[in-house]
Amino acid sequence: ESFLKAVGQGLSLPMNSFSVTLNGKDGPASYAHQVNDHAYFGKLHEMEAGYSLAVCAQECSDFPQEIIRVKL
Repeated sequence: ESFLKAVGQGLSLPMNSFSVTLNGKDGPASYAHQVNDHAYFGKLHEMEAGYSLAVCAQECSDFPQEIIRVKL
């Protein structure tokens, strides 16, 4: 889902038009696609039991080391 949002096409992009390669438990995932000329990387953050947060960016350095939760 985060990849679909990052490329800006949402669910209009067929799910079989890209693939995800996981690079270890804590390493960033990489995406193989032909959507555009950008490379994309994903990361999964475990928030609490049963909940996680997936993020996608064009650079691995864009990922924070930790997620700061803010109560509103």
